[in-house]
Amino acid sequence: MNPRLEVCALIKFEGSEIRIGDHDYILVSLFSEKVDRFFGERRAVFYVNRAEDGKEAVVNLRLQLQSMWLYEPESYAEYQDWGKKIFQDEVRALQLLEPLRGIPNLYNYGVLEQTDGHEYPGGFINAIAMSKMPGKPATDYLDLSDMEGECLRGKVAHILEDIRLLSWVLDDDAPDNIIYDFLTRAVYGVSQS
Repeated sequence: MNPRLEVCALIKFEGSEIRIGDHDYILVSLFSEKVDRFFGERRAVFYVNRAEDGKEAVVNLRLQLQSMWLYEPESYAEYQDWGKKIFQDEVRALQLLEPLRGIPNLYNYGVLEQTDGHEYPGGFINAIAMSKMPGKPATDYLDLSDMEGECLRGKVAHILEDIRLLSWVLDDDAPDNIIYDFLTRAVYGVSQS
């Protein structure tokens, strides 16, 4: 089983369409899924195709869960507000960092409503559609040489420095957020959670 799929509740949506902003996206394959019991969200990343032109993209979804999923259900409203702020910050970061090479371009974003096919009909879905970077997570390359590893670390440091110079900080230390294209040796920083 894919280690990025802590749970697979959303795999049933593969092949379906989702409208984000003014574009429809076909959910091709579920890349990652996990439940965040602190914020009461099911987080998923789908590889998608934009319906109108087939352009490959990535859709990052955060689906609201019922309060019983939280570690601290009595703080449900507070955590939901915090989660909304994080979503807004992610969108703003993608907008501001767009000029940087190695960062995905924001296509669309929006707050959607869960339907009867979801766990929590009427609950929100924070959705972001962005460009798909070539390659795969750097952690998938188990046979990199020391030299290739050093090159990769240097490129990641360069991306992080570019982000810092724009007065932003990347506070998600998940190693899967580094995408490496082995053929071109290009490195990208993305959000996959």
